[in-house]
Amino acid sequence: QGMEGVRLVFLVSRTVTEDDQNSLSDEHDSHGDIVQSSLPDGHRQLGYKILTGYVWVFRNCPHARAVAKTDDNVFLDMASLVKSLLERKISTNSIIFGSGPPHRNMATLRSARPHMLGNWSV
Repeated sequence: QGMEGVRLVFLVSRTVTEDDQNSLSDEHDSHGDIVQSSLPDGHRQLGYKILTGYVWVFRNCPHARAVAKTDDNVFLDMASLVKSLLERKISTNSIIFGSGPPHRNMATLRSARPHMLGNWSV
């Protein structure tokens, strides 16, 4: 179910198998909503994949007034987001970022050991 004036795309990394790539191509042919980077999937490549998405938006959606990025484990209330954006006067070339821990009052995890404790660790 689409919303007028909103384009939803799925940003994915390169596939591992030819079968997966064929399935992804079929999905894109059916819905036209796949943006695929040439990067391998993985946590260490995530920043580059996100940057690839922003570059794609810059090149393919020159009239976009706003861009939102979320993840598959996050619920984004599109109706509320669109309503809020329409109510605000957003100047051309303005940048608004929002980020934070996954839960209110959740401390950042810190460790002296050189291994990851999760997405929110330093």
